[in-house]
Amino acid sequence: MSFTNGAVDLWVVAACFNEESVILRFIERVLAVEEVDRLVLIDDRSSDGTVQTIRQWQQSHPEALVTLLELTRNFGKEAAMLAGLDHANGRCDAVVVIDSDLQHPPERISLMVSAWHREISAQLDQALAAEGLARAEVHLVSRGDSTLRGHGVLEPDTLQEAFGLFDATFHVPAFLEGGRTTVNGVHLLHGQPVHTTPFAQDRLFRFGTSDLAAWLEEKSSGAIRRTDVQRISGRELDAACGAGLPRLVDRLRKLRGQRACGGGCRAARAAERICGCGAGPPR
Repeated sequence: MSFTNGAVDLWVVAACFNEESVILRFIERVLAVEEVDRLVLIDDRSSDGTVQTIRQWQQSHPEALVTLLELTRNFGKEAAMLAGLDHANGRCDAVVVIDSDLQHPPERISLMVSAWHREISAQLDQALAAEGLARAEVHLVSRGDSTLRGHGVLEPDTLQEAFGLFDATFHVPAFLEGGRTTVNGVHLLHGQPVHTTPFAQDRLFRFGTSDLAAWLEEKSSGAIRRTDVQRISGRELDAACGAGLPRLVDRLRKLRGQRACGGGCRAARAAERICGCGAGPPR
C-alpha cells in the first residue's frame, strides 16, 4: 500500500487599493516565501500609482509568476478578493488570502504550510489506525516540486518534520514539454545548463550551478554536502534495463537517512518502482 502526497501548487491572492508605497515590498516578501508558486494581485481601482508600479515590476521581472487583475471600478475589498479566488479556482491546489498592506507578515505562510503537513500526518495516522496498520507497513511517497524555486530542499525537510526520516530524496527535475531535462545529474533547459538561463537570474531564487549535487549544497546553505549526494547515471539506468537491474536495486535499497540522489529523467520512475521513494517533475 502506498500513500502519495502530491506537490501542492500554492497561490497567494491579495487585493490592492492605493498601495503604491508598499506594493513592491509586499511582492518581494511574498515571492521570497519558498512555498508560494504564484501571486495574484487584484487592483480595486486604485487612484494612485499602484497599477503602474506593479506593471513596471512585471516588465522588469518577466520570469516572475505574478498576475495582475484590474477591476473596472472600486467594488470593495471583499469583492476584489472573490475575484482573485475565482481566478485561482481550478488552477491551483490551495490559496492563501492576505492583505497587501503588510499588516500580516507574508513569512507566516511557511508556518501555515508546516501546520498543514502536520495535519496531513495526523489524518494519515487516523486512517492507518482505522485499517489496523502501522506506518512501518506502508510506503510513504512524496512527489514534489519545484527545483527552480528551491522547494527541492525545503519540501523534504518539512515532510520529514511531519512524517519522520525518509530513506532517500530523488532530485530529477524534468518538464519535457518545456524542454527541461536532467542528464547525469545536470539540469538542462533545451540542452543548455539551466543556471545560464533567465530562470537562474531571478533576484529571489537565483542559483549559480546546474549540477544538482552542487545546487543542493548551495540551496541548503551547506547542510547537504555535494560529496554526500548519490549520483545515478544514465549508463546505470540503461544497464538496469538488462542484466544490471539487481545491482541498481541493491544500491537503492541501501539508501538511508534521507540521502539525496540526483540522476537522469528516468531515475525517479526507477526508484519509485524499486524502493517506494519518488521525485516528480517540477514546473
